[in-house]
Amino acid sequence: MLKEQEINLVTLMEEFGSDDRCRARLEKLRWPAGVECSRCASKRVVRRKNLHHYHFQCKSCRYDFSVTSGTIFHDTHLPLWK
Repeated sequence: MLKEQEINLVTLMEEFGSDDRCRARLEKLRWPAGVECSRCASKRVVRRKNLHHYHFQCKSCRYDFSVTSGTIFHDTHLPLWK
């Protein structure tokens, strides 16, 4: 059984106070067994640094995607931590 944890603004900011931390958390939630291509499900994926954040490129089908692709966060103009 899970213990109840007190969640408050300070706790949330410590855990999710930056886009990098939010992206890392989303990556673990979305791909618990490791990043895979959103299009072909290949595990042959490389991480590429863009100007502002990381993208992935599939080495099998050459598809470019991010951790937010195909989610409610896709194309948002707000930082993820908000």
